[in-house]
Amino acid sequence: MGTLRWRHITFLILVSLILSGCNGLDMILARVRALCRDEIIVTKVEDTNRICTTDDCSLREAVILSNACPGTQAISIPAGLYTLTRRGTGEDLLARWGDLDITDSVQIEGEGNPILDGNHTDRVFDVFPGITVDMTGFTVQHGRSDGGGGIRSYGALSLHTMILQENTTEDGNGGGILRLDGTLYMEGSQVIGNSAYQGGGIFADPHGESATLHAVEILDTVIVGNSAHLGAGLYLWLFAPLTADLTNVEIRDNTSDIQGGGLTNWATLNLYEVRIQGNHAGFGGGISNYEAGTLTAYHVLIENNFAGDVAGGVLNLGVAHIGQSAIVNNQAEGGEAGGVFNRVYANLSIDNSTISGNQGDGLVNRGTFVMSYTTVANNTGAGVKSSNSSRIESSILSGNLGGDCDGGIVLGSHNIEGTNACGFWDSSNLVNTDPLLMPLGLHGGTTPIHPLAPGSPAVDAGGPGCADFDQRGIARPLGLGCDIGAYEL
Repeated sequence: MGTLRWRHITFLILVSLILSGCNGLDMILARVRALCRDEIIVTKVEDTNRICTTDDCSLREAVILSNACPGTQAISIPAGLYTLTRRGTGEDLLARWGDLDITDSVQIEGEGNPILDGNHTDRVFDVFPGITVDMTGFTVQHGRSDGGGGIRSYGALSLHTMILQENTTEDGNGGGILRLDGTLYMEGSQVIGNSAYQGGGIFADPHGESATLHAVEILDTVIVGNSAHLGAGLYLWLFAPLTADLTNVEIRDNTSDIQGGGLTNWATLNLYEVRIQGNHAGFGGGISNYEAGTLTAYHVLIENNFAGDVAGGVLNLGVAHIGQSAIVNNQAEGGEAGGVFNRVYANLSIDNSTISGNQGDGLVNRGTFVMSYTTVANNTGAGVKSSNSSRIESSILSGNLGGDCDGGIVLGSHNIEGTNACGFWDSSNLVNTDPLLMPLGLHGGTTPIHPLAPGSPAVDAGGPGCADFDQRGIARPLGLGCDIGAYEL
């Protein structure tokens, strides 16, 4: 970092010599040192490349000065449209041309949501390795590059109340953001209408991994309307022991030509209170969890996603656990696995959840599958279609137009099946039995669920060892025993 800083200082000295005509090196060094200050305020929208003074400073000049000064500066950007006009695509000349190369730690804050526009010629920010960058309260738009259309980051990048919109990388990764190393923390932000080959909204790559295990954390953020061939909203190309965590995130209306309309995962990914809705892809309309991926999802809504072939809601090729969640009203145009597709060698477990109203099968299993205290109802295909042995405990399968089960050997106890297609042999199972389900709705929770009507045979009939809470977070049991299915009456 010292070499980079002295390059900046040398550049500033040369410019000062030209502009001022000073002859004394000591005088120039003193002038450069005097320019450094804790807060650098941008004073104009024009994209000039001269000396940043307190009265005359462009955004580019502010970044150049911050790079040259020791310590961490704060750059303040007033409201306005800041268009980058100094073309220099593909260069890393320390922010003098093209994108804004950040080579030293900095805090950049917008006042009144200024808009930083890449002018469709280069990305907007390039964050160098080994530094910490905080960005707050502005929009990054119209960036264009071969990777990381809006922002490319090798450092520790934190984004707060940011908007990344309409950035693109046609043949590369990360239309909005490309994380290549370090960490990405994002909260209260929007990633809208970006496009890329992979990771239209965000792409996290394992390139040059640091020792940091907590690679990506996204909170209270909307990822909407992005497009890509693979992983339109979010593409996590991270490997163990790296992790990614999403909390209270909305991934909506993203479109992939091939797979992973909402997100594609190769990482250890934890989802909590995430809504994955209205996404489109050829496979895995909502989520594609690949072989190296370990997915854990709680209080997640996977709804109204579409696959042109199979797996409208979730395509699992790795390890996945879904709890207290709803997979509802998804569609697989190919007819198989409107809800969930668990591939060969994949491992899937589901508990305290609802799989309902999907066009196609509720769930297709070709790997290892365990389900407990879950309601599978009203899917247009089979409820559970399995070519391998499956274990189902204390669950409801009812009203599925293609049969409640199709194929495979289903083991388990304390289940209710509306027909007698699953092959349950334990005497605790109730077959050819109406569970008396009420219509799908929120019913006191945050994800859709089928309540039990009074007098339901599911009440107090669950097996031992039920979870402490039902899908909605209501304590179990409320009576003599836990109720079968996702709902505790």
